[in-house]
Amino acid sequence: DDLYGLRLPDDATVILIGDNYIKASHAAVQCVGNTTFKGEGSLTLSSGNIGIFINTANSRKNVKIVSGNFNFITDNSAIYSEHIPLSIADCNINIQSKNTAVLGWSVAINHAKIISDAPIIATNNLLVSDSDIDITANSPAFVSQKGRIELNKMRLSSKGDSIDKYNNEFVI
Repeated sequence: DDLYGLRLPDDATVILIGDNYIKASHAAVQCVGNTTFKGEGSLTLSSGNIGIFINTANSRKNVKIVSGNFNFITDNSAIYSEHIPLSIADCNINIQSKNTAVLGWSVAINHAKIISDAPIIATNNLLVSDSDIDITANSPAFVSQKGRIELNKMRLSSKGDSIDKYNNEFVI
C-alpha cells in the first residue's frame, strides 16, 4: 500500500458520487488546510493508521464533513485533527478503529448518525447536537481533555441499547 491514498491541498472540496474506496498504509486521506467533504455518495477509508489525517497547525483552517456516508477501518484513528476545528453534520459514519473514532482539537457534531467501536476525543471543546451516536468502547464515549463537553438533543447508545446509568452513576 502507498503511505497516503489521497493528498488534498488547502481549500479542497471532495464531492461524493457513488461508492468510493481509498486504502493506504498511513493515512487514507491527508488534508493540509480547509477541506470540505460533501455529496450523496459514500466513501470507505481503510488505513493501517488514520482514515482522515488533518495535517496542519494553522488553527484558522477547518475541516467539514457536511453530508454523505462514511466507513472507516483503521488501526489508530478514523479522523485525526490535532490543531484545527472539525465539523461533522448531516452524514452517516461507521467506524471500526482500534484506538479512537475521532481525535480532534475542537469537534462539533450536528445532526449526524455515528456508529463506532472507539471514543470521540477532543483536546479542547466537544459539541454534540441533534445526533444519534452509538459507541461501543472500553472507555468513556466522549472525552474533552482541556475544554468542555456540550450535549444537546442527542441519543447515546451502546450496541443499540440506550445508556442511562452505570453503577448508579450517570456517565457519558
